[in-house]
Amino acid sequence: MSEKARRCDLLRRAGAYVIMGVRNPVEFSDGVTGILLDEWEQRYGGKLEFVVETEEIIRKTLEHIDKKARRSAAGLRPDPLRRLRRRRHG
Repeated sequence: MSEKARRCDLLRRAGAYVIMGVRNPVEFSDGVTGILLDEWEQRYGGKLEFVVETEEIIRKTLEHIDKKARRSAAGLRPDPLRRLRRRRHG
């Protein structure tokens, strides 16, 4: 695994939203893609997306920021059980 891949993995495990500006290298494997894009978010709260178009990266980033701002304004905090799940599965 490359250094860049390890760092992205650490960010996702910490609950960060990571956008890679390349095509999904495992897009032809539904199982691996499902783990990378869906299961990881459910388990750890981090999210990974592969987006090639610059405008789409900007749009998705701004949507994510708006989503977090709405949660904060509504007084919603991150899932308190996420850390427990992370310890059990990580």
